Amino acid sequence: MGQKINSLGFRLGKIKKHRSIWYSKFNKYQSILKEDIFIRQYLENLKLDFLNILIFREKINNKISIIIEVSNLKMINLDIKTIIFNIKKKLKISEKILIKFSEIENIFKNSKAITYLIINQLQKRISYKKIINNILSKIKKEKISGIKISISGRINGAELARYEWFKKGRIPLQTLRADIDFNFSKLHTSYGILGIKVWIFKKELY
Repeated sequence: MGQKINSLGFRLGKIKKHRSIWYSKFNKYQSILKEDIFIRQYLENLKLDFLNILIFREKINNKISIIIEVSNLKMINLDIKTIIFNIKKKLKISEKILIKFSEIENIFKNSKAITYLIINQLQKRISYKKIINNILSKIKKEKISGIKISISGRINGAELARYEWFKKGRIPLQTLRADIDFNFSKLHTSYGILGIKVWIFKKELY
């Protein structure tokens, strides 16, 4: 039976970097990890389709830096001071918190952006085959070696759950030098939960 592993975790330390970077003493590791998880969940619950949340802690300067990658900076209209105040109040921390936004160059090279695109269009009752065919046709123009999209669950409200996938190009999951961007998201519908996975094979790094 095949064993599944997250493409990001499989490549950590080889070609991928951690999305949280900090060090702590053994007796403080648990509390800092809980703070890290809370910050991520709080930001994701704002429902603004953040693509990546990177957290860096600087022990010397007593500072927490949060870099949020988004698809369009013009769509971000947030009161940053209120967000920082709420995080500090809940966690009861004294560290200085800095939040920066970074815009990605191309959404078709980001698996999370494509996942959000599929979810937004499925919520508008657009056929999943039409959505995926449109994405695959646009991917042709990009310098991408391969893409795979899978949807599982009660697709289109069917009585029985099923699994469907669409692939274009190569997806060498076992090759560590292959730069693969992976994302998994859930869509809650009136007839159940749909699981959506996207793999993007950008290139081989060496």
